[in-house]
Amino acid sequence: MELVEEQIVYVTKSIAKGLKSMHGHKPPIAHRDIKVENILMEDEHFKLADFGSCSTDTLDHANNNKNTISKKMELFEKYTTMMYRPPEMIDLYKKYPVDTKVDIWMLG
Repeated sequence: MELVEEQIVYVTKSIAKGLKSMHGHKPPIAHRDIKVENILMEDEHFKLADFGSCSTDTLDHANNNKNTISKKMELFEKYTTMMYRPPEMIDLYKKYPVDTKVDIWMLG
């Protein structure tokens, strides 16, 4: 099935609305595994699925030691899909913060 641009925009807006709701919680909830396989269609409505990698944690690795970073990397390996991961989830030794912005990368 080939999608036209209008359909792609509709799907993207639908998922962005779901992310806005998640990110609007106190504390914000990051999905951390946005991918085609985690988007469901029901009656021409698109919804996020698979919340197993969701987290309210903001990971700031600036002060973490190698052992802590290694453990976080193991979790990302287990619960997120490599080809959709943003740079801050691929190389934690660069010590970029991991927060809700990762979902926006994955949505793109």
